Amino acid sequence: MTEIQVNAVRKLRECDTKPLQREAMQIYLAPHVANALVSFCEQSTEFAEAVMAEGKDLVGCIRSMKLPGRGLGYLSDFEVYRMAVQYFFDGADVEWSMKISMPKSQSTAKTGVLDIRLEDFLFGGNV
Repeated sequence: MTEIQVNAVRKLRECDTKPLQREAMQIYLAPHVANALVSFCEQSTEFAEAVMAEGKDLVGCIRSMKLPGRGLGYLSDFEVYRMAVQYFFDGADVEWSMKISMPKSQSTAKTGVLDIRLEDFLFGGNV
């Protein structure tokens, strides 16, 4: 990892989330969002640079999210990560995929692998 990636990971992991303690949903989301953002920083120097931008931090990221009120709806993990990425990197988007590894069939030695995009799963895709 580059120095900027190391610093971005440190910034996310060491962020003081005490200001979020009044909102249960925000304090619950913070470590999960941080873990996802750390992964993105480890994969991309450009994303790490966005995380290191002046005035951007994990608390600001969580507070910027449009979260449903108590009992007023549902927000998918996908939407949470999309909002987090867009907070740090304007114009970025998140693509989601799922891979299912099938066990080897007794009739063949080949292992089946199925790739499903989130769009296929949620919206029916092109069947």
